[in-house]
Amino acid sequence: MTTAAKLEGHSQLKARHLPRLLIVAFHSALAMRYCLAAQRDEMSGFPFTAAGEWRKAAELLGPITPMSDRCWLEWERIMRLPRHLAGPIV
Repeated sequence: MTTAAKLEGHSQLKARHLPRLLIVAFHSALAMRYCLAAQRDEMSGFPFTAAGEWRKAAELLGPITPMSDRCWLEWERIMRLPRHLAGPIV
C-alpha cells in the first residue's frame, strides 16, 4: 500500500467524523456560556435560575462525561436533589 493511499483513507476518516466533532465543539462552547451565567446568577441571588443553567450545561456536555458530571454536581448542590430527579415525572 502506498503512502498516498494511506493518507487518503486517513483524511476520509477525518472527514466522516468532522460533523460530529463540530457539533461537540459548538455544544461545549454553548455549555461554557451556561456555566458562566449560572455562576453569575448564583452570585446575584438567583439559585433556581442558576440550577436551570447548570442543568442545561450538563445536558449539552453529555458526551464529555467529567465536565457534565461537574455541572450535575452543581445542580444537585443547589437543588438538594439527586440527579435522577432532574427529568420530568411521568
